[in-house]
Amino acid sequence: MKLFFATTNAAKVTSVARVLGGYGIGVERVDLDLPELQADTAEEIATGKVRAALSALRERVIVVDSAFHIDALGGFPGPYVKHVTAKLGVDGYLDLLARHQDPAARGCAFVDAVALADPSLPAPLVFVRRERGTIAPERRGDPVGHKSPVATLFVPEGCEKTIAEMAPDELLAYRSRPSTEKVYHDLAAALTGGQSFEE
Repeated sequence: MKLFFATTNAAKVTSVARVLGGYGIGVERVDLDLPELQADTAEEIATGKVRAALSALRERVIVVDSAFHIDALGGFPGPYVKHVTAKLGVDGYLDLLARHQDPAARGCAFVDAVALADPSLPAPLVFVRRERGTIAPERRGDPVGHKSPVATLFVPEGCEKTIAEMAPDELLAYRSRPSTEKVYHDLAAALTGGQSFEE
């Protein structure tokens, strides 16, 4: 079985392809000019984008949209993380959090919404992963190869390093945690067990 992944960011493909490959599902990245949608949640944006991707491809396709919620900032920047980070830079988040020195006030969460569309489905399916963590007091690590520069700030729950600080084996261990991978196993279950899909 082949699944298209509409994304311009190759770093997003690694974990998806590794997990789905275990189910015999091949993942092929495709670059599409998808609309830059605005909505309150990553789920809504992913749904809109995957509808556009399906319209363009007429093939089974997924889109992943991410949000980054900082507790002390009322959930900001949320689904606007890409645009806000481009404007403020990761140092901008640190400036906004300067008054919140207590680590307990630096809680945050990454949300990944994985939307699947298929010509045989009446509507897209959406699978959501929420990863809790904290904001590091300063940028740490190399952002190259990660899906967002925020990787230099995000310390996942249960970890001491930012994602960008992790060595390849540490990063693989983090990405392979059951809680991290579950969203892709749920996607695989829908693909391999769903009666509504046509080969």
